Amino acid sequence: MQEAQAIGLSPVTTGTPCPAMTTNEPSTPVPDLNSPPFSRLFVLCGKQITVSALEQFFRPYGTVEQCHIVHDQLTGQSKGIGFVKFQKTSQAARALKEADGKHIDPEPKPIKVEIATSTVESKPLDFLRLKVKCPAELDSDGVKAEFSKISAVNSVQLVPDKKAPGNNVAYLTFESFLDAALAYETARPEHKAKFAKIKPRKVSLESQPQDAKSFFRPFLRRRSSAMIPPTKLTVLCSSTLTQNQIWRLFDIIPGLLNCSVSHDGGSVGIATVTYNNAQSAKYAREKLHKFEYPMGEKIIVKDAIDDVNWAGTATMSDNGGGRTKEICEEPPMSRLFIICGKHITKDQLIRHFESDGTIEECVVITDRRTGRGKGVAYVKFTKTSSAARGLRKNATIIDGDTRPIKVMISASYNRDKNSSTVLDVNENHFLRLFAIVPSSRTEDQLREEFSPYGTVTQVRLVPDKKNDKQCAAYVKFASFLETATAIESCNPQYKAKFCIPRSNLQQERDNGRPGGHEGGEQVNRKRSHSPERTVARGGDSKLVVICSNQLNQDRIWRLFDICPGMKYCTIVSANELNLTATVVYSSREEAQRAMEKIHGLEYPLGERMIVRFEEEFKEEIIAKDALAQLGPPKPLVSELVACVKKAFFICMPEAISVKLLTDAFCRFGDLIKVYLVPGKRHGYAEFASDIAANRAIQQLHGMHLGDCWLKVLECAEYAGEHKRNKVEH
Repeated sequence: MQEAQAIGLSPVTTGTPCPAMTTNEPSTPVPDLNSPPFSRLFVLCGKQITVSALEQFFRPYGTVEQCHIVHDQLTGQSKGIGFVKFQKTSQAARALKEADGKHIDPEPKPIKVEIATSTVESKPLDFLRLKVKCPAELDSDGVKAEFSKISAVNSVQLVPDKKAPGNNVAYLTFESFLDAALAYETARPEHKAKFAKIKPRKVSLESQPQDAKSFFRPFLRRRSSAMIPPTKLTVLCSSTLTQNQIWRLFDIIPGLLNCSVSHDGGSVGIATVTYNNAQSAKYAREKLHKFEYPMGEKIIVKDAIDDVNWAGTATMSDNGGGRTKEICEEPPMSRLFIICGKHITKDQLIRHFESDGTIEECVVITDRRTGRGKGVAYVKFTKTSSAARGLRKNATIIDGDTRPIKVMISASYNRDKNSSTVLDVNENHFLRLFAIVPSSRTEDQLREEFSPYGTVTQVRLVPDKKNDKQCAAYVKFASFLETATAIESCNPQYKAKFCIPRSNLQQERDNGRPGGHEGGEQVNRKRSHSPERTVARGGDSKLVVICSNQLNQDRIWRLFDICPGMKYCTIVSANELNLTATVVYSSREEAQRAMEKIHGLEYPLGERMIVRFEEEFKEEIIAKDALAQLGPPKPLVSELVACVKKAFFICMPEAISVKLLTDAFCRFGDLIKVYLVPGKRHGYAEFASDIAANRAIQQLHGMHLGDCWLKVLECAEYAGEHKRNKVEH
């Protein structure tokens, strides 16, 4: 949004001039926009707002030194963007906290207030931390006690002053921007207080997702760099888009960490998207900027202009919006993710969930600038069973609120460390436990032993090939709470734990199997003339897309071009409801990622796309291309009707599916059924009339269906000798 700050920087003097601009002394200098720091605000207001109205609105918060509205240099119309410069930082902080979201007459939409980026120096400053000088005999508690008389101090860090030996430098973190501003202005001169510089958060390169490493080659060449900071993007989009829809679109690009959406009640929504490396963010900005989503409305993707606190898998912002702190994930699935009202406090959440068990920690995510809640919270229990009881409070209402809350298991437990995608945690998938029991135990004994913890639906024992004295036991319960209770309460020698869902386990085996591509080639040892099966690994791979007929080739191209490696796309067919297109990628891996990320995407909104490999849709394509000349398919005749004539067919070089064969033979009418001889590549088609059978034999004989062709003959009934009359052609 603040990209517009670079456009039309000359102040507009229409309306009531600001006090700093009406002086009669020509030698009076223009106020320094960077002094004091963070004293200039960026205001996103309506196009009807004038300079005088903007100044009058912000005057109650403090002395306004400068105020102007940005206008279009060509048309002279307002762009709906303003800047307000205060005399003090605390005045700007108070205006930021109280004015954001209010209305200015006559504009009906609420305004959005942020710190103007022009007040940030070449090295960014942290508006929550102050750097002060203090004598060496004063410890951290003394510094905190002194500044707590002014504002709420979260933490104090003392380091030796290298420039003045014998003194210390204290870094103070405050609860809010307003607290830090008040302390900055009221500190004693000897403290030499100033805002501390931001140290970029650093992420180990080894912890980056594997697919992001293999995807961006320049990213691999930067392995000499020890740390890489995350990168944020600001997205302006339609307010009709939900967080899940924006997440799915940006998750097509590897490295997505977080996505948050805020709506101001108007037609435009603002989202903040965080990637774990600058390369992914740059790629997303290039591919998704001005992308039509939803159709007819383009999204704007720019570099983020603010330093909003970000959270990874195992970090969360504290309640005051300060530094991130690591959250322990043991025991597994003991942390709840809660979507609630923005005014819900930490104490309200604790009172609501304390009956479920001992709460280890409760965190409410707040905006670092305004201090307001974002409507998101985490509750960490000491036991998984307590979190399972807390899940039952989904859709309940917290005292003091009117809307029901949404409770789910925190997704960080089910995040694959080698993937950038956050997978949903469904507690219904964790109903089994794994335990190591003595080999003398039977299934009935285990069922009886675990029955006190809940309803046991299944018990299975698997012998241990390496140790005949023990075996593996799989016990399944009726609910997640019963499984968690059994793991916590059963014999500790069993070493019970949750079973990984079969789908996740199979995916891990496929991803982690050495030489996995060789295993994939074994499946294709049968004769096949499919180009995708005979090409070498890394060759072209084709996807088939079924989508709304509102899309055209250009829109499909732009969507699939988000996934790297796309070579071209073409539209195969279209009807009144949908269209079928093919998209070709340069490798199987790139096509696989495109299929996983785009399949099921709502584009346009309300209509999901179907994306599969070509071999899965080959029969439908053949039916529309090769068989279209034979006319439309006709309904089958009941099998109770007597068969008048049979057609004998042979599929060369291998068998064709009965579904495709039926689609071919039924186009001549009066077809009863088609069947293949088990284990063979030949079969029969039964007809209820001679005319239909003869037409099928004449027109289908020698026809190519995909990579195979048909040999169709007249089937002679058994009359003492085996005889078939070959059709001449």
